[in-house]
Amino acid sequence: MSTYSGASSDSSSDSSSECRDSPRELLKLEKTKSPVWEYFGFPAENWQYLEKDKKKRTEVYCMLCPKKMNYLGNTTNMISHLEYNHRSEYLKVKAKTATGQKCSAMSAIQPPISEAFSKDMLPISIVNNVGFRAMLRTFEPRYVVPDRKTFSQNYIPEIYQSEKARIAAAMTRGLKNFSLTTDGWTSRANHSYITHTMHYIDELWNLHAHLLDTAEMPLEHTGVNLADELKDSLARWDLKDDDLVSITTDNARNIVCATEILSWPRFGCLTHTLQIGVKKAMEIPPISRALARARRVVTHFHHSSKSS
Repeated sequence: MSTYSGASSDSSSDSSSECRDSPRELLKLEKTKSPVWEYFGFPAENWQYLEKDKKKRTEVYCMLCPKKMNYLGNTTNMISHLEYNHRSEYLKVKAKTATGQKCSAMSAIQPPISEAFSKDMLPISIVNNVGFRAMLRTFEPRYVVPDRKTFSQNYIPEIYQSEKARIAAAMTRGLKNFSLTTDGWTSRANHSYITHTMHYIDELWNLHAHLLDTAEMPLEHTGVNLADELKDSLARWDLKDDDLVSITTDNARNIVCATEILSWPRFGCLTHTLQIGVKKAMEIPPISRALARARRVVTHFHHSSKSS
């Protein structure tokens, strides 16, 4: 908010009839980052815009003269006014704008190291690549890069054991009751895995979630085999069935059978249940016919560059 009290010393060229009728209270555009709005505002009273509708605010006032000018949704008129009538303020705006653009460009080009390294998810074997080693040698010629086998056999197991000890200690301090979620999946190499995640609330009412295992399941995914794997997973973390409140799974018969064998309270995954409902709905004849027609249209355009 600004209250006009006199003209700027930078200019005397804007003394017109518009100035004599200018409002005493001016409020700049809300939620704006442009430094131009430090010197312009809309008519206001008691800290409220006189015109509530943003689209109807077609006139803006300079807080330095103040001259009234048309507002078209951009700052072009205001910048021109500062440039020709308030030179020192114009230079300040120009400097702030340039600084802001430079910071935005730097943030777009050069993200933080933690963010940059969290995106790639490259395999460990990258440390053996000639280009990667050449890059590190350029950064620091004295650094000797460990090979893939050193990472996989030494460093990663050490990190795993350290992290497992940390999580186990945290669970010992705050764990009273817990729940599980589990799901089976297949890798691109067609290897079958099952993943278990535990969830609990500590004594300070903070929610925690820890990935317990992602274990390969070479055996057939029968209810009995899945039940054994679930029980073994708890044993590996010294967790007791009595503290298990519930387990959330999809609606596959084998995992439902496994939880029944273990007598564990179970909740069905809401997303999977919804997916099943949508799939059944798509089998309704009128919907199925409509989808078939849509597929034929899409197929036609995919196979005809002329039609596309």
